[in-house]
Amino acid sequence: ADYQYAVASFPASDAMTDLTTPIVVTNRFPAARPTIRIENQYAAEDYQTASSVELIRFDETQPVGNTTTRIFDPTIDLRGHLAMGLWVRGDNGGQKINVRVESPIQYVSGHNDHFIDVDFSGWRYFSLIEAENGTRPPVEWPKPCGSYLDEYREIVHYNHVSEINLMIVGDPKNLRFRTLKALPIRKYDLIDPSFVLDGRKFLFQGTIASGHYMEWEGGETASVCNHTGQEVSRMKLVGDVPALSKGENRLTFSCGRSINTPVRARIAFGLIGDRLESVPRYLFFQ
Repeated sequence: ADYQYAVASFPASDAMTDLTTPIVVTNRFPAARPTIRIENQYAAEDYQTASSVELIRFDETQPVGNTTTRIFDPTIDLRGHLAMGLWVRGDNGGQKINVRVESPIQYVSGHNDHFIDVDFSGWRYFSLIEAENGTRPPVEWPKPCGSYLDEYREIVHYNHVSEINLMIVGDPKNLRFRTLKALPIRKYDLIDPSFVLDGRKFLFQGTIASGHYMEWEGGETASVCNHTGQEVSRMKLVGDVPALSKGENRLTFSCGRSINTPVRARIAFGLIGDRLESVPRYLFFQ
């Protein structure tokens, strides 16, 4: 089978509260049955939780420069606070923001980048959890990222966090921030995810734990795997999965959850069809 992937995800940095918001998947190819991948991402505790850790204090009435840095000496232990919460007041100016977490070089450390695009006006809240290194086109950040090893291979040792940088590419004068906080992550199970496509509903019976993903490539069951790719369970398909038509397809997604928390899910649709001779075997579009 050949795969052409279209990725439709709820914003990774926004709490998703409206589970009926349509997902739009554009299929540039003839109609074909999709494959489906659902990644259940971690959530974060509330910004106001008493267990938060202040990382960088901002005065929301004052502008900031292109780089704001806090050095921790001695280092701090954030193993219990792997998420961050940040309020940003945007001006729809197209600026790019990077919140970078670092640990000392003597631990053979890398860094974790978390990106925000200022494509909005007014105040907006962001949960920053997964590292996004290498997921965007290269940007000349005020502080260089170092080597490719720092960027892609080495890890941040969260028991020894030494530095936090908030960097802005673009004019920062109209941007405002509230205190950047470290927050505990919140784990939950995503239960019986379902879709409505072309007026037809189908669902997968079972659960997907935080940090796990489900893949369905046809048949009566889907595989659920952990973060290392090991299968931990299977989910049963209920209903028929219709084809993705050529052009725009609108779907709705819903699910249960084991605790009352916003769902953060990344959903990818692929196509299985006839072999394509005139294009590369693997195509990615978004």
